[in-house]
Amino acid sequence: VTKPMRPLSWRNRAVSRDLEGLVHKALAKDPDERYPTAADLARDLEGFLKGERVTAIPYRYKFDEREVAAERPKSVTTVAIFCFFASCVSGFMLTSESVRVGTYLLGFGLRESFAISSTIEFFLLFLTALFTGRALMLGRSWSRWLGLALGLYFVGSISWSVLQAARDVYNLEALVILVSIDVAFLLIALACTLTLLRRRTSDWFRLAAQIRDEYNQVGRRP
Repeated sequence: VTKPMRPLSWRNRAVSRDLEGLVHKALAKDPDERYPTAADLARDLEGFLKGERVTAIPYRYKFDEREVAAERPKSVTTVAIFCFFASCVSGFMLTSESVRVGTYLLGFGLRESFAISSTIEFFLLFLTALFTGRALMLGRSWSRWLGLALGLYFVGSISWSVLQAARDVYNLEALVILVSIDVAFLLIALACTLTLLRRRTSDWFRLAAQIRDEYNQVGRRP
């Protein structure tokens, strides 16, 4: 069972909030949220019957992300990890480019337009990869399309880097190393892009959207 119970008061409005909280605490999925012992439950029941205040807090029906995560394909998790990795790399490059901008502003002669545009690019890439990875883990539909755009960006960017290396690097050993690294990242980016296009991935995102819609519809009920 992965779905939390719907509030008892939705079935019977005569159920008080104290009784509802008591019942849901006794039936909570998480052992840490239940009564520690049967004696504690009995004490709360006795207090309720006497009209006293119970220890159980009012029950709040909420969406459980674990319901979506339980069905998440491992391949989507891999894509999200790649996004987090890309975010870390972008953060490192952002720091480097920020230093270059600072160097220019101090008057050391770097090209202003190139340094600033690179800084903006890595900043946007850092935020996009970070939020895309997080949203992919949660099954947000929009993150799939943003992930595809991000994958295509990396494919194009890495392909251009390979062409640049082949044109500008004359040391064969250094060229082989650079191209090998770029090709490895290119294959990973391609694999991640294709993963987001798979039918199983599409089905999971659709399922996640359906689960959220169900909770939203139920949550609007009195």
